[in-house]
This record gives sequence, C-alpha cells and structure tokens, in this order.
Amino acid sequence: MLKRIFSSSRVRKKLIEERDISQRLMARIKELNFRVESLFQEKLELGNMVNNAENKSEMLMISLQEMEDTISDLSKQLSESIDEHQTRLGEERRLRLELGEIKMELDQVQLITGESGFKNDAISKLNSTENM
Repeated sequence: MLKRIFSSSRVRKKLIEERDISQRLMARIKELNFRVESLFQEKLELGNMVNNAENKSEMLMISLQEMEDTISDLSKQLSESIDEHQTRLGEERRLRLELGEIKMELDQVQLITGESGFKNDAISKLNSTENM
C-alpha cells in the first residue's frame, strides 16, 4: 500500500507538473496568437497604404504626362508665335526702308518741281501711316 501511495503521489506530482506546463503553453499560445493577429492587421494596413500610394503614384504619372503634353503644345505655339513675330518684324523693316525710299523720291520731286505744299501734304500723310 505504501507503494501505491508513493506511486499515486508521484502521479499527482507529475499531473500537477504537466498541468502547469500545459497552462504555461496555453498562455504562450494565446500570447503568440495575439501577436500573429496584430502582425496580420499591420500587414493589412501596410497593404492598404501600398495600394493607396500606388494609386496616387499612377494618378500623378497621368497628371505629369498631361502637363508634359501641355508644355509641348505651348512650346510649339510659342515657337510659331516667335516665327510669326520675326516675319512681321522683317516685313516692318522692309516697309520702313520702302517708306524711306519714297520720302527721298518725294524730296527729289519737290526739288525738281519746287512745290513745297505738295511735299508737306505728302509727308504728313506718310508720317500718319508710319505712326500706325
């Protein structure tokens, strides 16, 4: 009987140890499950952040392309405008030279004919067109 009591005492002690180990393992499992859940939630949040950043990046790339297209169009328009302006300046120079030649011819005609009134009228008409 002593053997039995001793044996049953050992079994109880072993059961208590195993129950203690089991309780510690269950507590550790709960702790690890909580950490896994936290990490899973963090992973979902980071995934959402990545998706949002990718969407924003895509929108910015589209916007950038639109701006580059606009800049290209404006550059073409500016180039055409500059070319047109240069053409007009050349035409203005040509007309000023032609006007100067006409004035000189008019002076010569006035010297030959001696009509100063005619010259003054013609010069005022030329000056008025020159000021336009």
